[in-house]
Amino acid sequence: MAKVNPVEISQEAARQNTNTMHLALRPFMMISQLLATLPVTGTWQKSSLEHVHFSWCTLIAFLSLIMITFSIIDVVLSTKVVVELGLKLYTVGPFSFSIISALSVSSFLQLARKWPNLIKHMDRCEQIFLQKSYGNKESRNFSHNVRKFGGILLFGAALEHSVYIMTAIFNNDFQIKQCNLTVDFWKNYYMRERLQIFSIFNYHAWLIPLVQWITISTTFAWNYVDIFLSMIFKCFAIRFRQMHWRIKRHVNKHMEDDFWHEVRNHLWFLSNCCTFSMMACQL
Repeated sequence: MAKVNPVEISQEAARQNTNTMHLALRPFMMISQLLATLPVTGTWQKSSLEHVHFSWCTLIAFLSLIMITFSIIDVVLSTKVVVELGLKLYTVGPFSFSIISALSVSSFLQLARKWPNLIKHMDRCEQIFLQKSYGNKESRNFSHNVRKFGGILLFGAALEHSVYIMTAIFNNDFQIKQCNLTVDFWKNYYMRERLQIFSIFNYHAWLIPLVQWITISTTFAWNYVDIFLSMIFKCFAIRFRQMHWRIKRHVNKHMEDDFWHEVRNHLWFLSNCCTFSMMACQL
């Protein structure tokens, strides 16, 4: 009888334990923490989900509320600019951006309240698909595949935003040169880009870090809605393909009723978990 190496077993178990949604999304959750987008605490834990929870009495939740407050103020100021200047190209853009950003930040706060239950429910479901009978090649690299997918989406969003900023800087420089303006370059840039803010408040250099943090956070929230939801359902897509892989392995074979009973139960559990996640993610 062949001997089983306990070291290999422990390495296999450790590898399997890293292939969960919680750990796959962990780097992206930590980025969202820095920008006060998804105020859930305990996401830094590598394995245990016991510490994942939402509380109003945390710094990240407080910062998220500040973000929502600033987003609402931005909507009000953008509306004021549209009312005063009318629907024009340079007023509609900030107006639509402020509305979508406010909705995105508010939606993620709502999702944060549901996230602890959602991720724990998903973890119970995933224990089924960490079994050897579902161990196809894709599932063995589950976290890597999900992170790679999310990284590509995040890079694309960052690239899109970078192109927008470079275009805005170019247009600002073009305006200053063509109109022979004697205004400070960055003052004119922010007066153009954040007209709704600096039409009310006087421009001060010390305000710029705050304005930038709000802009980056709201822009991230806008893009993060698509990225985060895409990553969640990428996780489910892999789990469903594991189910398909297991069934396909037994094509043209006579399987006992217990096998099909188990597969049906697993499919029901996965479908139920997917439905639960969709209801929680109705942003």
